[in-house]
Amino acid sequence: MNRSITRIKLHITKLNHIFAFIIKALYSFNSPLYVLQAQWTKKDSGFRDELISINTSYQTRIKPEDIPKDITKFKDSHFSKLKIYVAALRNTLQAVRITKENIIKTERIKFYENLRCTNFAEHKAAFIASALNRSKRCIVLDRAMGLNEEGAEILLTEPSLVKSAAINHFKTIAGSPPPTTFTVDNIPSNWSDIYQPMEDVDQRIYTHLMDSVTYEEWNTILTSLPSNKAPGRSGIPYEMLKNLPVSGHTYLKNLISECMHTSFVPSA
Repeated sequence: MNRSITRIKLHITKLNHIFAFIIKALYSFNSPLYVLQAQWTKKDSGFRDELISINTSYQTRIKPEDIPKDITKFKDSHFSKLKIYVAALRNTLQAVRITKENIIKTERIKFYENLRCTNFAEHKAAFIASALNRSKRCIVLDRAMGLNEEGAEILLTEPSLVKSAAINHFKTIAGSPPPTTFTVDNIPSNWSDIYQPMEDVDQRIYTHLMDSVTYEEWNTILTSLPSNKAPGRSGIPYEMLKNLPVSGHTYLKNLISECMHTSFVPSA
């Protein structure tokens, strides 16, 4: 929080206490005058010194002569005026606090608006995480328990040793790895048939798998797309794809074919 706002809030709280004391000094509430006088003029922590200090911080909005030194009687006219002055100073500080908080709030909103635009243009992952209200969490593993040469537990802080200890932990947490590495040739007989290649599958089904997309395939896919829905995170309704001109369909069809041939999908 802004320091100036914190300071103003503290002063408002103190002014509330001073205002409550003035009410007590005006109407007694079974408090003797000598007790009230002691609270008013107590050295370094009296209500009068606090009021003078706060008043000085704000261009002496209350005239020094309007702050009485002594409490001589209940319902003193000087304290009746002071009550009004203290209330006015408190209300002024509250208005200043609200103004400052609104300015900071506006600046913060503007900052996050600019950050959102920057992320949309340059950091897509951050933009998506923010838009979906997701936070990326991670665990920083910078220490681990291990054993020294004598078999005693020690704290490991060297990155390479910590990494090795973590790998070994997750390798053995469910028990030691089996001593035998199974292959199709040495697995139990009741499983061997299941893992054998299927002889009834025509191996030629993969021959044209990477061929360019044809117009027939493209049209078939477009026709099968549901209405009033959008694919994944793109947010583009399927209707927009269906209603593209011929040049648009050709461009997208060729782009998808190129992605298949090069194994490269543009990030945009």
